[in-house]
Amino acid sequence: MILDSPHNQHVKFFRELREAKGRAEHGAFLAEGARLIGEALAAEWPIVAAAVSETPALAAMEIARALQGGKWPCLELTARAFRSLSDEQSPQGVAIAASIGRARLDEIAAAPGDVLAVAWELRDPGNMGTLVRTAEFLGCKALVAVGDCVDLFEPKVVRATAGAIFRLPLAEVKPDEFWAWAEAQSVTVAATVSEGGSPPEQMSAEGPVAVVIGSEAHGLPEAVARRAQARITIPRGGQVESLNAGVAAGIVLYAAARQVNTKDKG
Repeated sequence: MILDSPHNQHVKFFRELREAKGRAEHGAFLAEGARLIGEALAAEWPIVAAAVSETPALAAMEIARALQGGKWPCLELTARAFRSLSDEQSPQGVAIAASIGRARLDEIAAAPGDVLAVAWELRDPGNMGTLVRTAEFLGCKALVAVGDCVDLFEPKVVRATAGAIFRLPLAEVKPDEFWAWAEAQSVTVAATVSEGGSPPEQMSAEGPVAVVIGSEAHGLPEAVARRAQARITIPRGGQVESLNAGVAAGIVLYAAARQVNTKDKG
């Protein structure tokens, strides 16, 4: 049966996943589109349920068939019903309710060649998603969200990860929990600061390394920068005052990965 009503309880279940309250209640998050869902399927991520429009986009036809043939409940929806649950401007007609999977920081054992991305009170969904994507691309051990960060499973964050959210361990902790873990694991904390730090290529840090990125508006709190074992500043050659947080993170994470892997190999 093809469901048409946006008020159907099953359709409302998917729509509720767009909000933090719904995600907390159901323990699941919304992922849409062929690319994201393809990554979830490839990673064998636990899927609670799926939804497929009766008129999916051509690029999503193969994913639609895979969802319809999966071991999870799959709703068949009219275009109207699907649009009511979608968070996309141009929905492709495929969506999943994916189980929320958070890593426990105290279960992450950092080895000498490991680099971790740390988002400190990062609030912008696009920057957070880009950071997850960049960290996974560079082979980071995990991403740790510290303090009052944007919800890692908010739809805009999920979309910006381009599927990396299904492959990179994600942990959310309070500041004191992060510092206790870093000390117990002998992790070198490298703080990114706007001025006064070493260039990324001159980073003096033994692995494992945690690269800490601050908020878009205020950067890292000075107390965090003072407590870190290394301070990193990307040299400015132009007139623009600052870099996007996601871009800055990519530069520093790449430099950190090169350094610790070189040292790890002798």
